[in-house]
Amino acid sequence: MRDPVRTLRLVRTLEATAVLLFLLQSVRALFSVLFGLIYDTVFSGPPVLATPVIVGGFDPAPTSPVIRPAERIDFVWLSGLDVKDARVLDSLASDHRMVLVEASMP
Repeated sequence: MRDPVRTLRLVRTLEATAVLLFLLQSVRALFSVLFGLIYDTVFSGPPVLATPVIVGGFDPAPTSPVIRPAERIDFVWLSGLDVKDARVLDSLASDHRMVLVEASMP
């Protein structure tokens, strides 16, 4: 015969674990939503004069999706450097194409 105290303790432990997992999932979902809102607010679109491609006069080729890209979603942010070259690489290593920027100290 099973010990009822031990069984009750096991049930309570499982209940507490389930509640803890539920709370952790709730916190994760909350942070995911908040981060999404912050990300969408901060990165609502590329600043027109901040990308090296536009500032340097280089071709602003699209980067997404990797096959037949139609929009530019990748940017490189530089401050205090001179842009020597900027280009979008033809690579299938990711779900979008990479932006390569060559820069030097002024």
